[in-house]
Amino acid sequence: MTLIRFSRAISTWCGGLFWYKIVLERYDGYWGAKPAYKTLVVRSVPEAVNRTIELESGAADIAYYVSPSDIKRVEENPKLSLLRTMDNTTTYMGFNCAKAPWDNVKVRQAVRLALDNRGMQKAVFRGTGRTPNAPIAPNVKYSHKTLPYIDRNVEEAKKMLQEAGVQLPLKAQIWTNDYKPRRDLATIIQAQLQEVGIDLEIKVLEWGAYLDGLQKKEHDMYILGWVASVPDPEFALSGVFKSDGGSNYTFFVDDEVDAMIDKGSTMVDGQEREELYLKLQERLFDLVPWVYLYNEETFHGSQKNVKGFVPSPRGYHLLTNVTFE
Repeated sequence: MTLIRFSRAISTWCGGLFWYKIVLERYDGYWGAKPAYKTLVVRSVPEAVNRTIELESGAADIAYYVSPSDIKRVEENPKLSLLRTMDNTTTYMGFNCAKAPWDNVKVRQAVRLALDNRGMQKAVFRGTGRTPNAPIAPNVKYSHKTLPYIDRNVEEAKKMLQEAGVQLPLKAQIWTNDYKPRRDLATIIQAQLQEVGIDLEIKVLEWGAYLDGLQKKEHDMYILGWVASVPDPEFALSGVFKSDGGSNYTFFVDDEVDAMIDKGSTMVDGQEREELYLKLQERLFDLVPWVYLYNEETFHGSQKNVKGFVPSPRGYHLLTNVTFE
């Protein structure tokens, strides 16, 4: 989470392994159009409320990721502007498909059936964003718009777990990083799965330890997001669903999915490619490596005199066009 201050040069500071502050200076010898400001300072401020305070005080010109709970605060401040956009991220709850009983597709289907993902999204995000029904975010090409939502059915979920041979009560863990909406989602998931006999422990980890633990296959379930940094379905799917994908923390393996991802990456855009990606998303719907939780609508704040800042749905924001009125 980031605050940006356009100002004169400020010294950098490094804490541990992570830069707390990055200072960038304009290169006046550049041949093309140059930014209107000389110095760009980027600071990391993890707590959302502190980012809003920095914006209100004038210590920051732009604040990335205003919390939904602070939206009204920014909107009603005559000195500030609120910018909003649907990003290309799908946040999901993933299963460790390499670990029993989550290696059983019927168990994964039962857990999905026990959860009210639409209710969770509305409760946690206060009516912002949307509940996804597909792994590809709606702004990205070939997102499947007509896959059905699953209505919660506790009794049917219990029945499916029994048919799958799961001994209840079942103890498990759900992992998340320390991002309040994900912690809130984990708490709701914990309560809803308790009703079908799954006793979840919530484990909140620091980001580095979180990713390290996921790579070691130590988890049962986890909450994470995946962004299509390029608005193409190949970037939305291959890294997380291909058996050798670098961010496939579900350790999901399916030869048919691998083959479709490989084929889709070599095809030209058109009806045939679209049909393949729709079919691929239908197969993922059936095999349930993920339970889709939300497509986030992101909110960014700026001082009223900041012009030219347009938030990107890819999460990487262009700042060279920023000017000051």
